Amino acid sequence: MNLNNSFTLYRYAFGPLDAATYLVSKQGAKKLEHYCQSLHTPIDILMDRSYDHGVPIYGVMPYAATTQFNFDEKDPLFTDVGVRDQKYAPDITTFEKLMVKYHRLCGSVKRHLATIRLNLVKE
Repeated sequence: MNLNNSFTLYRYAFGPLDAATYLVSKQGAKKLEHYCQSLHTPIDILMDRSYDHGVPIYGVMPYAATTQFNFDEKDPLFTDVGVRDQKYAPDITTFEKLMVKYHRLCGSVKRHLATIRLNLVKE
């Protein structure tokens, strides 16, 4: 849906997994409140999982907000988000590594199924 000559509204199968701003309806907030009771991942990741909580996600293109990572440790706006020296913490067990892989696999399957469902609805 074209909003004007500069912006277009798109429905996502799941959150865009990058910088975003949020506008949530009261009905959506109630669903998210129930779903997000257990903060087992950061809140923005939980909000992106529309395939689990059922709140539809729309995005405006081009984005109204962008990420500007700053990896200069001397800069007051320094961030280490995304910077990793190793894949796992040194004290993580083999079982915990397997659980991480299992949850990533489940999320990947859910994202693919959500994409297929959204494409079927469009046609």
